Amino acid sequence: ALIRGALAGLFWVALLFTVSRAAMAATAACLTIVTAVEVIEELTRRRARAGKIIGYTAPIVLGMVVVFAATVGERFVARIPELGSDSAIRGQMCTTYLAAAGQAPPAGYGLGSFAAINTGLVDPANFRSLWNLGAAHNIFLQWRLEGGVIGSSLMWAALACLLLDAALR
Repeated sequence: ALIRGALAGLFWVALLFTVSRAAMAATAACLTIVTAVEVIEELTRRRARAGKIIGYTAPIVLGMVVVFAATVGERFVARIPELGSDSAIRGQMCTTYLAAAGQAPPAGYGLGSFAAINTGLVDPANFRSLWNLGAAHNIFLQWRLEGGVIGSSLMWAALACLLLDAALR
């Protein structure tokens, strides 16, 4: 339990440093679902009181909110108005990188090759969107580019194994 807590704290700090709106929204959704499942299991298995469980989890959630607000809250809020323009850029990125992934060799262009791939894809029409990117901002698409069909298939197989293992526990 101590190792899981330390890893969760490490992941939380790493997430804060990204200031990624999508990552934070996904994390909040996952934490909500996991917490709800844990509370339901605890209530049905041990007949514990909901107040006791909430008493344990509320300070943790409150602490996370305080750390978030103190570290990156202002930068995160400042990025919210950019959602409209960011979605257009992400759409152009996705279209450009999907086309490139379709032309990639079976083993892709090589892990860590995104910067070189991106440089080759920049043209006058997409320059403003793509010129300074160091990542595709979509792990599945980036794996398809760098690892090709073979590498991305292995990634999906590994993910399926993790999900299957979690479902069987």
